Amino acid sequence: MKETNTGQPESQQPKTNIIDFEAAAQKRRAAKKPHQHPQTPPRSRDDKKASETSQPFPFSRGKNLRTWATREEMDKWNAEHGRPPLSDEAWEHTEEYSRQQDAKYEAQRQERDEVRAKAGFHREPDEYWERFERLWENDFPPEETEEFTHWVNEHNEKNNNRKEKERLEKEKIHEDALRGYTRAKEQRAKMTPEELEAEKKWKEEMRRGFEHFLSPEGRKEYVISFVRDLKASGILPPDLDHFWVNLPSGWAEYRETTGAQGRSVTVTLGDPTDEQYLEYYADLQEKMQAWKAEKARREVVALHAGDPLYDPMTGDLLLPDEHPLDAQAEYTFDGKTRSRRFVPPDSQYVNNGYKPVQTDGEDTPENEHYERLVKRLLKAGFIEVEPTLMDKASFEKVQWYRSLSPAQKLAYLKAWHEQMSVDNQSNKARPAAKPFWEVTYGIIEEILRSTAEEMARLMNEPEQEKISVNS
Repeated sequence: MKETNTGQPESQQPKTNIIDFEAAAQKRRAAKKPHQHPQTPPRSRDDKKASETSQPFPFSRGKNLRTWATREEMDKWNAEHGRPPLSDEAWEHTEEYSRQQDAKYEAQRQERDEVRAKAGFHREPDEYWERFERLWENDFPPEETEEFTHWVNEHNEKNNNRKEKERLEKEKIHEDALRGYTRAKEQRAKMTPEELEAEKKWKEEMRRGFEHFLSPEGRKEYVISFVRDLKASGILPPDLDHFWVNLPSGWAEYRETTGAQGRSVTVTLGDPTDEQYLEYYADLQEKMQAWKAEKARREVVALHAGDPLYDPMTGDLLLPDEHPLDAQAEYTFDGKTRSRRFVPPDSQYVNNGYKPVQTDGEDTPENEHYERLVKRLLKAGFIEVEPTLMDKASFEKVQWYRSLSPAQKLAYLKAWHEQMSVDNQSNKARPAAKPFWEVTYGIIEEILRSTAEEMARLMNEPEQEKISVNS
């Protein structure tokens, strides 16, 4: 039944009685006159009065047209009410019709469940109907029926408490609104004519401002202010020059252009096409990702400012034997398969002397030290270029040295040491250069000694393996 609003709080409105469905059903069944069979003679007024207070017909079509009574119970009921017993044809017709209806409803239910399952919907179990179906199938045993009735009453009580709580909350909101309205009305009654005139002017200004906001010029001004606020709050990159704004009144395109007179802003009202928006969205995502990465890098740089084991160009903590990268330096080393050279991204020689390297597939991994250096350089934006002629000559010499045996390496180092000693004999006699050559000579001696030890270990290693095997 539709409720009507009388303008009063719910607590002051007349209470409606709670409908007792069971009592209403009994009253309806008791008031309904039984069907007069054609072969049954008309009954007296006393019989009619008695029939109104007697039990209802023990057969219910219900939801699935199930028979609640057996044939014997129905014949007994017909005899008590002066009706002839059911014939075999009538009973068979009733049973057949019930079976057909049950099969029809079952097929409809299965079809509906299949359609819902294909659509991704799954029926959640309903405890009420599950328990009710179980009672139905067991012919409503007294103990289980009483438990089910108690369970239903508990749920009804919870629902009633929830509805009462909602009613009290609504009533409180209504009372608060009424108090606010009364207070505002009292304050307005105390206002002077000057104050009323000032309020009228303020409302007129607000109305004109709102009308200007809805106009095309007002919408353009709002878009410019909105984008500037997003940039100032750090939501958008400060150098973003293109942005689409979806307002409730429609789309607007924000653009910044740089000309001879400086930076200018233009706003165009209108919806973008699908191609325009897809191209814009991809460009916006690329700019946002680059800006967020740069923002995170700057935050880490500020956090580790002054730390010698921190590289501000990559944002990585360095190992003890590493140093921060230089944004103006070029890095070169001899890799496993070629000489490798990296230049800064803003180098004037990129594509103007240096050509970016072109590799077929993946590069051969370097050793741990150089592999970490390559990753740091690429992360900092350095570009790998083709090696120069000097780089190639150095790589060929290193490859030749790597191919030598330990004995050949030792002989080469000794010859190189002797050549250096002869060529710089005059320089070593100078007092100013003597400390330098002493240090150089000590380093060379240390290299020769370590190389000799390594060669001796490699030469003796097979013999030791033989001895361990024979033993």
